[in-house]
Amino acid sequence: MSLKTFKKLEFFPKIGGSLAVITGIILYFVGDWGEITQLWLLGSLVLYILIQVLMIGFIGRYTRKLRTYLSDPNRTKLDALPKEYQSIFNRANQWFWIASSMGVLIFVLMILKPAVL
Repeated sequence: MSLKTFKKLEFFPKIGGSLAVITGIILYFVGDWGEITQLWLLGSLVLYILIQVLMIGFIGRYTRKLRTYLSDPNRTKLDALPKEYQSIFNRANQWFWIASSMGVLIFVLMILKPAVL
């Protein structure tokens, strides 16, 4: 069930994330935010793009494999994942935690706006 929900939620990082980056760049040029090379601004942008790559390129690929395996009607009763699919699940989970940690770091950068670390 959670993989079906993830499939529906995958739409937001793909479309919403792209729109957020584009509108953020527009807001930068419209507003008075200083140099684009500021750590918090450039760091947030780079981290956000990396999150997009992780979500679409890695996590999405692993969850598609799991969804395909689990959606087979012959697997209606499954107590545990086979070793191969457990490994895929673990990799997807690791990438998800990395992307989530990067998201928290973006919030920290945007709130504190550090000039230099």
